[in-house]
Amino acid sequence: MKTASFDDLLDKYIGLPGTSKRNKFDQKSMLFILGVQIMQIRQDQSLTKKRLSKIAGVSKSMISKIENNLGKVRLGKLLKVLNALNAKLYFDIEV
Repeated sequence: MKTASFDDLLDKYIGLPGTSKRNKFDQKSMLFILGVQIMQIRQDQSLTKKRLSKIAGVSKSMISKIENNLGKVRLGKLLKVLNALNAKLYFDIEV
């Protein structure tokens, strides 16, 4: 039985790094992971979405959007949620 690495499968079915389709896939993947991490932090702190929304000053539906990657979220609102969780977001910009 022939096996392939995950990266090989990505290259074959999504596209090579740097292509438009692969860039979109990578971006969506990063946003998905960010949402899961935020949900895990919230749960680890025993916070409900409702309670976190009150602490952060955003709507409960915004918390759901962030955690489930269901729509566009303004950076300011994301930072409010992270601040309410005492979490930090680090990112790099590459050209």
